[in-house]
Amino acid sequence: SGESRTLRLLEEEWPVILLKGGNKLSVIVVAGQFPLSDATVQLFDLNSNLIESATTDFAAEAEFTNLQPEQYFVTAYKIGFLPAREQVNIAVTETATINLRTADLNNSAYLGISVFDSYHAAANNADLFFFEKVAGKELPLGIPTMKTDITGYAAVKPAISSTVVVHAKKDLQEGD
Repeated sequence: SGESRTLRLLEEEWPVILLKGGNKLSVIVVAGQFPLSDATVQLFDLNSNLIESATTDFAAEAEFTNLQPEQYFVTAYKIGFLPAREQVNIAVTETATINLRTADLNNSAYLGISVFDSYHAAANNADLFFFEKVAGKELPLGIPTMKTDITGYAAVKPAISSTVVVHAKKDLQEGD
């Protein structure tokens, strides 16, 4: 927050010190050397709370502004690729590049999710949130929030080696 002063002289010097880092993060999403447009990029705080989502443009870039100079998780995802996550310190850098790997039979598997409400009926249109359990902590996986279909079903394709945690919410009901 800014400082305020009451001017008492005709001329007064007021030094302003700019801090390194800043209030924006530019994320570029690539697959090897190739830029990926239309990838979903999400920004999370270190407690895995979603702050904002964006989609990469033709230059494979998404930008987040008005950020505090601290650490964040940034994730990227595009259908046909494995999700990826990076931890970024905005006080040190304002750019991050996320390299997505193509999903194939050797590195990914389909994960089918069926959601039922408290009456054991299919919970269509339920919100699904995806995390990865790493060292006992739930970190953002990178797959954006999605909704179940009319049968309460959804499918994703995460990396084989990841421990996926799915949280589901519909109306006032939620579960894992």
